[in-house]
Amino acid sequence: MNEEVSKKLELIRQTLRESELQGVRLRGTDWFAWATAGASNTVLLTAETGVAEVLVTTQDAWVLTDEIEAQRLKDEELPANFKVYVNPWADYAARESFVRDVIGGGIAISDRPISNLEQPLPQSLQLHKRVMMSSELERYRQVGQKASLAMTEVLKVAKPTWTEYQLAGAGAEALWAKGLHPALTLVAGERRLPLYRHATPTGEHIGQQAMLVFCARGYGLYANLTRFVCFGKLSEERAELHSHVREIEAVILNLCQPGTTLDTVYHALAQAYEQHGFPNAIREHTREEPLDI
Repeated sequence: MNEEVSKKLELIRQTLRESELQGVRLRGTDWFAWATAGASNTVLLTAETGVAEVLVTTQDAWVLTDEIEAQRLKDEELPANFKVYVNPWADYAARESFVRDVIGGGIAISDRPISNLEQPLPQSLQLHKRVMMSSELERYRQVGQKASLAMTEVLKVAKPTWTEYQLAGAGAEALWAKGLHPALTLVAGERRLPLYRHATPTGEHIGQQAMLVFCARGYGLYANLTRFVCFGKLSEERAELHSHVREIEAVILNLCQPGTTLDTVYHALAQAYEQHGFPNAIREHTREEPLDI
């Protein structure tokens, strides 16, 4: 972890030297996790910024937070590469005064600029964030595996008499049990499944079929899954549709190799849909058909 953070701090300082600016402030949950090798500044799950931020200068690296959060972050989240500045929770101005002193009253860059003394992050640093290090890839695999296991566990015990709320709640519980944030859980039962692509759960019973969707967050990374359950045998029509989906998916998975651009994958997906007789599917946010268990 410390080695990963050291490499990222050097990338940030390289950006500072190139831009001739005095500091970098990272407030977003994604950038905080990136800079700290997977630490979390999240308390409110729906917030895009958290209870702490990263401040990096050419000499030092700080995590800025308030007195309510500081001890927990030190004990449970932060790598040793960072100093911690703690301001009184009701005195945010103290933090801003500290930052001005640290950067000598100069200009900072930030993922979320909030004053005329801050500028957006340059493209060069944003590109560095999009290239995952081996340690990040390993964490990402862990998030995907845990999310997949959680969804499998829930769908295996789901019942047609469950409401959509119950299925969503069971999914969220399974994610929490594996240390993941349920950033999103969507559910559509039998009636609503053909009607809505993004179906927020309701109190309806799911019936003979259901869709469950996760956006599972861990270490600042997201694993997104959509799966379906069918209580009974699939009709011939749906079984045929599922076969089409598997073949189309295989085309795309085979393209997911280093060096393949996203537009190449997108156009291959559009072509595969058309070859299987679904020319408009690329515009419909198409989903898989249900599996029977």
